[in-house]
Amino acid sequence: MDWVTAGWKLVTGLFQIFSRRRRLHVRIIKELAPQTSGVVVLKFEAENRSEKPDSFTYTVALTGLSPFRHDPCNYVLEVQEQDRSLSPFVPKIFRATVLADEDLSFLWFKKYVFRTSGGARFVVLTEGASWPKPIEVPLGRFYLWRFLMRRCGLLVQPSKANSLSKIIQELKTSKLKRPRS
Repeated sequence: MDWVTAGWKLVTGLFQIFSRRRRLHVRIIKELAPQTSGVVVLKFEAENRSEKPDSFTYTVALTGLSPFRHDPCNYVLEVQEQDRSLSPFVPKIFRATVLADEDLSFLWFKKYVFRTSGGARFVVLTEGASWPKPIEVPLGRFYLWRFLMRRCGLLVQPSKANSLSKIIQELKTSKLKRPRS
């Protein structure tokens, strides 16, 4: 067997592995703030984009930054539906709740991690304290703003600072000191 045939078999084998992997897509519909009971409800839509049926795990991990402490806050939301099965290419709406002592809608730079029992993982990154529907942002902008807030004490609403030059200008004119670790 020559190297061209071996290379072709390798490429087609990798393509088959990549095309058969488990895929998940999640869209956040609404985040409901707690009324009197302190329960935060997240309503989202999940879709299995692979050929085999799968099931959703019963937890959703949430990490966000508190604008008051500049520390990451971790929460675990529990999916309320008993039937968490995901048929291929059929979207399904779920609700997840958490009993929180503070309002989660005021967290900045939220990172939701959704998982299936088959191993698929989907991460939704949202920027600011936007309510009732979080605004999804690209990966680079999310990590840049989170770094500037945590390390430099920058207290700018991310959606109002559209460019890096505005953020740098805000840092230069700001009288805020860098928070100590």
